[in-house]
Amino acid sequence: MRRIFYCLLAGIILSGASMATEFKKASDCVVGQRVINRDNQAGVIVSADGSSCRVKLDATGKIDYNIFWMLRPEGKAGKAVAPGKLAAGLYECYMLAGTQLNYMFIDIRIDGTGGYADKSGARGSYKMLDSGKISFTGPLAKANGKLMPGGDIGLNMDGSTLYNTTCSKGK
Repeated sequence: MRRIFYCLLAGIILSGASMATEFKKASDCVVGQRVINRDNQAGVIVSADGSSCRVKLDATGKIDYNIFWMLRPEGKAGKAVAPGKLAAGLYECYMLAGTQLNYMFIDIRIDGTGGYADKSGARGSYKMLDSGKISFTGPLAKANGKLMPGGDIGLNMDGSTLYNTTCSKGK
């Protein structure tokens, strides 16, 4: 649970302004409000206590514990990320190891046409699946990618749903 918390915290730190639709303060968590979490799962807030919001997930009926900044309101601005192309630009990649945030030296430059280049200039392509997962060819072919809320790219190498590397578009 701690590892998940720290990875999510890294995503918040790295995403900066790109997370504009997520809650900004604990009082944004209102019981009965429909929300979407960082895994694009919809649900309803069933209780709020300090910075903690408990959400009953639609898909499973289970109660999911979140810190307020891990949620965004459901609706036009809060809908799950649609499949498509990533915004063109440079995405800087960081990984959280314990409590230490480490720059990964694997920046990704998205060209806006379905292609990318890594920091050394090696090129590849990507395809966005309906689920938000990203499949890569080229230097990131072994990586598992996912479009995260706010437009960040989550990466891992083990196929899990924990994306321990976050690549955020520079300003």
